[in-house]
Amino acid sequence: MTITYVGAGAAATGNNASVAPALPAGLAAGDLMLLHASIRNSGTGTVDTPTGWTQLYGSGTNHAVFGRWWQSGDAAPTVSFTGGAAGADTIGQVAAIRGAAPGSLLEPAALESLLNASAQNVAYPATSPPADNEFLLVAAWKQDDVSSVAGPAGFTAITTTSTTTGDDSSQTWRYQIQTTATDLAAGSLTYTGGAAAISRSVVLAFRPAAALAATVQDVWPPRVLLSLTGLQVGDSVELYRVVGGERTLVRAGDDPGVSDPSFLRVDAELPFGVPVHYLALVDGVDEYTTDPVTYALPGGKVALTDAITGLAAEVVVLAWPDKTYDRDSSTFRVGRNVVVVSGDLTGYTATVELFCETYAGRDAVFELVDAATEGVVQIRQPGGYSGVDAYWAVTGAVERRWSQDGSDERRIVALNVTEVEGWAPALEARGTTLQDIADAYSGLTLQTIGNDYTTLLDLAEADFS
Repeated sequence: MTITYVGAGAAATGNNASVAPALPAGLAAGDLMLLHASIRNSGTGTVDTPTGWTQLYGSGTNHAVFGRWWQSGDAAPTVSFTGGAAGADTIGQVAAIRGAAPGSLLEPAALESLLNASAQNVAYPATSPPADNEFLLVAAWKQDDVSSVAGPAGFTAITTTSTTTGDDSSQTWRYQIQTTATDLAAGSLTYTGGAAAISRSVVLAFRPAAALAATVQDVWPPRVLLSLTGLQVGDSVELYRVVGGERTLVRAGDDPGVSDPSFLRVDAELPFGVPVHYLALVDGVDEYTTDPVTYALPGGKVALTDAITGLAAEVVVLAWPDKTYDRDSSTFRVGRNVVVVSGDLTGYTATVELFCETYAGRDAVFELVDAATEGVVQIRQPGGYSGVDAYWAVTGAVERRWSQDGSDERRIVALNVTEVEGWAPALEARGTTLQDIADAYSGLTLQTIGNDYTTLLDLAEADFS
């Protein structure tokens, strides 16, 4: 996502009094509002944090920057001050940006500040934006009025506010939206008018938001392609499936340091018939979510699958009368007494009878059981009811004919199963393969694929199922 500048509201000034700067026009939900405020008497005066705002810079100082995510109904802030004095000018103004990362209020991408001795111009510190496409903000206060301010080169002015209602004060701020991360060298804002005075400055950087998308793929059973784009190389990522408020890490869904701006994973284990949404954490701070979706399992039957290989079988559960839960235990005879040492109940064991209408259905079950990754299969039902969905280790299978003379294709396959935890978390679910692309473009050329998909990311996100 690209950060854009929304605008600024009218500044408000006072004389040792609270101020109520106006909100910018054109605000939308999720915009990051930035409040720039100051009081003249440095060393004793401080800016109070308005209700609902987060202080980004200026704790215990007379010059501060705050942030707040805008939502419908938000009113302009009232900015109060502590430790003021007669003649202490107060200033406040609100600007807004769009597309900033969710963690901006917890952890701006960069922050450097200076307290300057008396001088005509105002020095600002150097900073190094850690990544591309960041929003740089230079904000300054001076203990005197000013007629105009210039610099830094390449920055756009938000506004300069100067007041003489008290003993004179001014503040200014300006921004730059970078494409390629470029260091800002230390320099000075050039002030025209006023006199030499002490000043403060701060440089903040905000990273753009990433984007999380969940795209259902047209296969049986359905699977979801998750794409988290707009990352910075080196970001840590955690990708979760959320059902009923419970988070489950998507298979191979964590990476302590991504090597590409895009992170793609396939979720081939989602439940059906219940609301599912996905959540991504970036660097443990930025949080992204998708809207809840209730995914359907077409056909009304039950799915046996191996998410790692993509193998699947469509069956009907004909009989599943019981589940047997055992616990690890040891029995010791001590004189006339019997001592039993036991642990927790284990996963259940059961014999489940599956009905297959055709030879192809029977073959799909045996191919899945025979080739299952780590000997494990997953069972999922379509209705959202409990007690069925599970991971099984299949320890044996019995095939029964429906017609004992073998005159039709119907078969009953009885599986001896033990409930287990599932496959190793590091194993990645199967997505699109080169063979899928070859099948979809049979007889055509690489140029044909290039015409349809401009980038490798577009190709990776395509559905060739």
